[in-house]
Amino acid sequence: MKKQVTLTILILMLWNCSSANAMTSRGYGLASGAIYLGLSLAGIALAFTIYSVLKGGSLGSSWLFFILGFAAAALGSLIELFDLLHILIYQYDLRLVQLAIRTASMLLFLTGLILYRRGLE
Repeated sequence: MKKQVTLTILILMLWNCSSANAMTSRGYGLASGAIYLGLSLAGIALAFTIYSVLKGGSLGSSWLFFILGFAAAALGSLIELFDLLHILIYQYDLRLVQLAIRTASMLLFLTGLILYRRGLE
């Protein structure tokens, strides 16, 4: 079995033996922005699911802050992707807006964690 896998890998390497193309900084930015957006949307879905289960109790209000924190993170990644893809807002310098959104996201997460801890007590 090991010989078959090794032989298959060797054949594939010889079949496509051209020089590798390195990813540009724009490509890395697009990849990181897409991953950041995907994880933020997954976080929103997970936090919303947990909030829908806990909305009647003392722990429910903290999950609203988690949802808002993930939404702010998703908004920040959308701004970054739009800037890299030259869609709508690429003409403006939005570094201060991105800093404010990331700071707001972290403050919302921190508030949610504090409320979650108080709800556990």
